[in-house]
Amino acid sequence: MISKEDFEDFMLWSYPTDIIEKESEDFEQKLVSELECLLNETKSITKEALKEYVVNLPIERRKSTTQLFRVLTGISRINFEISFLQLVNLEDNEYHFEVTPQKNSKNFSYFLINGKERTAIDEQGIAKIVQDEAIAILLIDYFSKKNLFEILNLFKNDLDYGKKFLKILTKFDSKGKQAQNRGKKAENMVKEKLVEYGLEMDVDFNTSDLDVFDQVSKKLQVECDNGKILQDQVNKKIEEMKKHIKTNSNFKRKSDIVLYLDNPSLLIQSTFYTSDVASIADATADELNDERELIEKGTSGTGIEIKLIGLIDGPGLAITISFTRVLRVLNAPNDFFQIRTVPTKLRDLIHKSNNSLPIDIEVGIYSKKGDFEIEENDLIKQLEQIYNSKIMWKNEIDRWASRNKISKDGSKIKTNPIRKDIIKKYLILDLLIIQSQSGMNKNIILPGNKSVDKEIFRGFIEKTYPFLKDNVDNTLDYFVENKEIIIK
Repeated sequence: MISKEDFEDFMLWSYPTDIIEKESEDFEQKLVSELECLLNETKSITKEALKEYVVNLPIERRKSTTQLFRVLTGISRINFEISFLQLVNLEDNEYHFEVTPQKNSKNFSYFLINGKERTAIDEQGIAKIVQDEAIAILLIDYFSKKNLFEILNLFKNDLDYGKKFLKILTKFDSKGKQAQNRGKKAENMVKEKLVEYGLEMDVDFNTSDLDVFDQVSKKLQVECDNGKILQDQVNKKIEEMKKHIKTNSNFKRKSDIVLYLDNPSLLIQSTFYTSDVASIADATADELNDERELIEKGTSGTGIEIKLIGLIDGPGLAITISFTRVLRVLNAPNDFFQIRTVPTKLRDLIHKSNNSLPIDIEVGIYSKKGDFEIEENDLIKQLEQIYNSKIMWKNEIDRWASRNKISKDGSKIKTNPIRKDIIKKYLILDLLIIQSQSGMNKNIILPGNKSVDKEIFRGFIEKTYPFLKDNVDNTLDYFVENKEIIIK
C-alpha cells in the first residue's frame, strides 16, 4: 500500500507540464494555408461565394477547409460530426443514418446512406458529401450561425492577425486529440531511455502493445523449459487465465512495455493526465486491477513472478482534489514509476526483478579504475557493491556478452569506450544513490525521499573516484535539466 511518504514523493516527481504541446505543426500550417487561399480567392464573404469555393475544391482540401471553419468557430471535432450529420439527416430527405454491428465485437459502425452509397461519419466522409451543393449550403448555414462570416470578414481586413489568431485556435483545438496520445508519448520517452541504457527495440522490449495473456503464457513456458515449473502446471494456469478472461468480458488491456521479450518479468502500463482525473481515475484503477488479477491467476502457486508496473504521471494526478482516486490508481499495480524517475526507480524495479541492463554492467566495469576493462571477479564485486541486489551477476555478464553489449576475453570483461560519456553519467548518478540518506534535509534531492550533501558528495568522488571529479558538476547539471534530480 502507498504510504504518506510515497504519495508526497509521487507529487514531488510528477511531470509538471503537458508532454504534448500541439498535435502537429503540419495541421496548424495546413489551416493557415487554407485561410490564406480562401481570403485571397473569394471577393466577398457570402453564402454563395463560400458554397462555390468549397464545392470546387478537391476532397482533401475540402476536408481541411471544413476543419478550418470548425476551428475558427470553436467547435470540437466530435461535436461537429454529430450535430452537422444530424442536420443533414433532418434537412435532406435523400440521406439517413444506418447503424451496423462490427464483426466479432460489441461495438457499432455508423454510416450516412444516400441510395446505395454509404459514407462513414468522420471528417473524410463529410468532405465527400459536401461536394453536393445542397449539402454545401447546409454546411455554410451551419457555420454562419457560429459567426463564421464575421470572423472571416475580420481576417480579410487583416490577414496577418488572422494567421496569428488561427495558430492560437489550432493549439486549443488539438487538446482533445492530444489526450489519447499522452500515455503513448510518455511510453515512448521511457523507451528512448531504455535504448540509452543499451536495450534494443523489438529484441529486449516491444514497439507495439502486446497481449497480457500471451506474455504471461510465454513466461510460464520459458520457466517450464528452464525446469522451474512442470508442463502440467503451465497448461493448468493457461486454462485458469482463459476462464478468468471469459468471465471478465471488460478485460481489454494490453502491455505498453514488456521487459524482457524473451522472458517477460515486468509488464508496464502507461497513464498520463494533465487535468483533474475525476472518475477517469476509477476506470484506470479498475483496468489495472483486472490486469494484475489476470497475472496473479496465471502465476499464483508456481513460484514464477511477473510484476505489473504502472508508468503513472502527469500534473492532473498530482493536483487532483480526489486523493482517494489517485491512491486507487497508484495501489492498483504492484508498483509504479514516473517519467522523471526512470533512471532511478525503474532501474531499481528492473534490478528487483533479478534482471539488469547493459548500462549496469558498463558502470560496473568503469567504476573500478575508470578503465574499460576489468577482471570478471572484480566486476561482480563492483556490481554487488553498487546495486546491492540478489542478481546473479555472472549470468547477466554472460547474457550481455552474448548480445555483444560487452565483450568477454577469458576472464577479462570489456566495454566500448565510445559509450564513455553515458557510462560516466550513470556511474555518478548511481554513486549519488549509494551516498543518499533518508529525508530531504540535504541540497541534492533524489526520488524515494532521499537526499545528498553536494559538497560531501564532491569530496567522496575526489577521494574514492578521482577519475570522475571533473565530470561531477556537468553531470549534476544534466540530471537537473532533465528534472531527474533536484538541487536546492
